[in-house]
Amino acid sequence: MFNALNRQPKNALNLLPWRAAQQRRALHLLGWQTFFSILLSCAIWIGCASWQDELSQKTFLKRTALSSAQQALTQTEQQIQQFRAHYQQQEQQPSLDSALVLQIFQQLRALPLQRGELTELQLSPSQLILRGKSENQQEFNALHQFLENQSQFRQISLAEFKPQAEQILFQFELQLENQ
Repeated sequence: MFNALNRQPKNALNLLPWRAAQQRRALHLLGWQTFFSILLSCAIWIGCASWQDELSQKTFLKRTALSSAQQALTQTEQQIQQFRAHYQQQEQQPSLDSALVLQIFQQLRALPLQRGELTELQLSPSQLILRGKSENQQEFNALHQFLENQSQFRQISLAEFKPQAEQILFQFELQLENQ
């Protein structure tokens, strides 16, 4: 009945080759599944790494843009503060008396300049700046004498005097009398 060595019945079928083939197929299938799992894991890892790089680049660009926007905002805030301070200073300055302005303009029309001319005029509540050019030294001296004879100027300063070949460039700073 039983073979003592095999311990199988004599009439029994030997299923070992069938089981061995099934195990080889299962092992072969396991190898392919392992290979595809590793391949899929590598593809996912590479995809995640490239996605992370892309996100890092986008984050860097957004931080750079944010930084430049913050700098622009800071500069704008500083400019606004400067404008406010300048505006407040202008508000605190006394306004010019219209009669004084009219009187100054009438005297400017009477300036003894025949060929020379004024190129710039700046008027503030405390000072008048005249910039211009004269044809010669006599015309300049007549202008200077005319300004010294005016009563509404407390102090007359010659801030710039540049004799050139055909003309004399000048700048007078005239301190106005306090009304």
